[in-house]
Amino acid sequence: MNKEDTKEFDLIEGDLLKIYNEETSDTIYNTLDINDNLPSDNIALGINIMEGLGVTEGDFIDVSDYTGTINEITEVIIDYDSQDYNYETLKFDDNFRVRLIDFLNNYYLNSITHLYWPEENANLSINLPNIENLSPPFKLSYYHDKIKLKIKPKSTGIPFNALLLIDCSGSMKRQDIKFMGMENAIDNLIGLYDGENISHTNLKDWLGHLKPKLVLDKKRYNISRIEATFVAILMFFSQKISRGLGEKCGIILYSGSTKSYTYGDKKGIFNSTDFTNIDIINDLKENLFNPSDISINQTMFSPAIEEIKSKIKEFAQLSYNPILILFLTDGHPEPKKNDPLDKIQDKVKELMKLADSMNKQIVIYTLGIGQEDQVDGNLLTSIASIGRGEYHFTKTFSELTEWFENLANEFSISLLKTQF
Repeated sequence: MNKEDTKEFDLIEGDLLKIYNEETSDTIYNTLDINDNLPSDNIALGINIMEGLGVTEGDFIDVSDYTGTINEITEVIIDYDSQDYNYETLKFDDNFRVRLIDFLNNYYLNSITHLYWPEENANLSINLPNIENLSPPFKLSYYHDKIKLKIKPKSTGIPFNALLLIDCSGSMKRQDIKFMGMENAIDNLIGLYDGENISHTNLKDWLGHLKPKLVLDKKRYNISRIEATFVAILMFFSQKISRGLGEKCGIILYSGSTKSYTYGDKKGIFNSTDFTNIDIINDLKENLFNPSDISINQTMFSPAIEEIKSKIKEFAQLSYNPILILFLTDGHPEPKKNDPLDKIQDKVKELMKLADSMNKQIVIYTLGIGQEDQVDGNLLTSIASIGRGEYHFTKTFSELTEWFENLANEFSISLLKTQF
């Protein structure tokens, strides 16, 4: 503002102002800069502020001094415009995190704020969780190490590859996953894999037998953990296929030992469309339910993480896409003395360093199923945190399949201060 105008409002340099559009009630908060070159009765606003207020040049706005509380925030969810995102050059690492925090620190935020980030050519929507009892304006915490950023695309337009690690230990055959009204989902899969040959018939019959029959209390009807997981994987593949983005997938089976799932001529990296092949689907089902060359009486995480290293090297030769890694288990390392927490954490850190050296963006999600008290949530949370992803536990069949379907359509990453 011009210095003469600030005298009229009794304002000084650095005052926090409330700027609002009377027609829409949209409100922005910003500190005052005095510039004598600005004509009187005018206010200079940046493009981000103008768009936030919904005003254009020449519109009238109201300004008042703001003396209320400024609430500090540490959790921020960033939706970015996928059309602006170049996965070959834009890397969600610590440098990206620092640049983004520096940019956001220029602004006082509302519950949802829309900004354009010229440095990265990205349109951002900023959503602040855990602020239900707080009023704007919000400011990022001064303690940058505490700030948690979760970033994700606004649409499903970004292609990403997927690597699924599936626990095949003996406990995965335990029947304790509540079916709870998933008949329609099963019928949809039966329709998807419709066909007249024996391979189609076998899969459709197996899917049909999952549905409860002659059961008095359907709410108590359960299926096995591995059955629920296989159906969730089928739904995941169906979503990846329908996206039509040329994405690739890999599968690692693990328990006491580890192996990559391959088919035919030892193919281990699949195009998403490969999972329309009914023979591959049936072969995968057989490998999940009756894995060969894997001890099912133990569960070891470290060998599975080592196998990921080989896989991301294969992915890197075939595709520039970032890689989403899902680590599913119903338990914990057993025996623990052979695979302790610090060893597993070191393996994950090595994996992240390898991906970084290859300029490859990877995100690790961990998923627990079965009985929550039997799953090492602290370990899975630690793996996900180092891998810049999230840990989740699913209690029912519907939760599991919904989580897989959402994962198929969303590439997101949580950025905390990384310490390798």
